[in-house]
Amino acid sequence: MPLDAHATEEEDKLILLSSLSRLGGCTQEQLLRFLAESGLMNPFQFYLALGGLKEAGFIREARHMEGALLFLTPQGRESVEMFASRIRASQQEKLDTHAAEWKRRIRDELQMPAEWKETDNGFSVTLRALESGAEIFSMNGTIFPVEAIWSNFTDVWKLAPMSNYMMNSIVIAGGSTLLAMVCGIPAAYALSRMKFKGQTAFLGFVIVSQMFAPVVLLIGIYKVMMAFHLTNSIIGLIFINAAFNQAFAIWLLRGTFLSISPEMEQAATIDGCNRVHALLRILLPVAAPGIVTALIFVFINAWNEYTVALTLISTDTFKPLTVGINIFNGYNMIEWQYLFAASLYAIVPVVILFVGIEKNLVGGLTSGGVKG
Repeated sequence: MPLDAHATEEEDKLILLSSLSRLGGCTQEQLLRFLAESGLMNPFQFYLALGGLKEAGFIREARHMEGALLFLTPQGRESVEMFASRIRASQQEKLDTHAAEWKRRIRDELQMPAEWKETDNGFSVTLRALESGAEIFSMNGTIFPVEAIWSNFTDVWKLAPMSNYMMNSIVIAGGSTLLAMVCGIPAAYALSRMKFKGQTAFLGFVIVSQMFAPVVLLIGIYKVMMAFHLTNSIIGLIFINAAFNQAFAIWLLRGTFLSISPEMEQAATIDGCNRVHALLRILLPVAAPGIVTALIFVFINAWNEYTVALTLISTDTFKPLTVGINIFNGYNMIEWQYLFAASLYAIVPVVILFVGIEKNLVGGLTSGGVKG
């Protein structure tokens, strides 16, 4: 049953529940400090209210490196939603004023080492991946690990189906890139060589389509995928990622084709090539830097995609790496050492791709910048 907020002796309990709702998980000591410094409750009132709420099942505890964390149960959240408006305005103001700052302080105390904000980069991710869980959660953290735990990189493969996640990401990113290139190259060629009515409007539509983030269209995407029975499949993600990267690929490749002289195709036509053969044998080799540039950007965007995959995929069998590594992001605590180690594995394919084709990258970007 919900909390009876009509009784005046329940006011302290309601304030405590509202505070915990705003702060999220925190230790008993942190919650007491928040209420005391906000002038909402003294220790006697706090322990009396906390005992009653635990006994009634409104608050539960979860183990953590820094001690037991307090969380609201469903009944506790229900009471906050139903009776929060009955807290006096002055008390509501104090809660709203101090909650945001205290939430940040609590998260810093529970999860982040002191030097985190100063070393928030790839180098720091590597260092954190080499630390133990106890060292990461320690309030006396150091920039460099006291003892490098190399087993973190092997443990992630035992604790999660990393090979499955990695293969899914490779298939999704590779398939999306291939589909985007197969559709994008002919479209870009047509826009660069052929004149047709409404061409300017179509190019404007291509650019405008890049303004819509996937999250804005998420409900529509889900309904469409449901209609085609693609909500929990790799094929569905390939189509979605290819579609969202299609406009960028067309625009970049169009600029690349515009930078190539039409006389080359005319010479190939004189030698007996039709338009398709001229495109395949003459234009594509010359446009290779631009094609490689479009390819790498489409691949990276598809590799890093998270929101749509999280929405459409519900089983581990089809999860890509970006979604799968959330297995280390628990409900009550985060296993940072494993999350960082898995994140480094997620970076490796992109780095390899960059190293392999970096020579073509600059040329492709400049060739795609031609004004058409």
